[in-house]
Amino acid sequence: LKPGGPAEAAGLHKGDLLVLIDKKRPRNLGELRRLLLGPKNTKVDIGIKRQNAPGAPVVTVTVTRGLGTMANAPMLGVGMGFKQSPTGGYIVSNVAPGGPAERAGVLVGDVICTYNGEAVTSKQGTYLTEALSNNSDTIVRFGVRRGDAANLTSVVVVRTPLNI
Repeated sequence: LKPGGPAEAAGLHKGDLLVLIDKKRPRNLGELRRLLLGPKNTKVDIGIKRQNAPGAPVVTVTVTRGLGTMANAPMLGVGMGFKQSPTGGYIVSNVAPGGPAERAGVLVGDVICTYNGEAVTSKQGTYLTEALSNNSDTIVRFGVRRGDAANLTSVVVVRTPLNI
């Protein structure tokens, strides 16, 4: 949650699970983004489940769009953020504690060189973010370069529901 952002102002808490956006269940990250993004100052109803109340019903909160952007720090369903490396690939910039990437052994500073068997070292800009957003697979495979190692380390990450 961005302090003072629209989600916090609407009553969302860290750890809430997004389950419905305007009464629709997103099938993947790309659809979630499409449903959340919209014209500034318009409202979106978000159905959430509180992490600390697993048996409780879905709670709906209304968020006014336009006070932030999701593009600044992509925390994907794999639980890590990354940025394009000037030498090719994508540098892991953060790993969510206890998240799927950490459980799989991803480390901050790893350089992602392959995604599901495809080389990403020559891909530009937001390629990996978009590829992850449009992929509904539960399991994703990364080849990462760690430090000065010549060989890639294979990492298998199992996606989990998105937390905000």
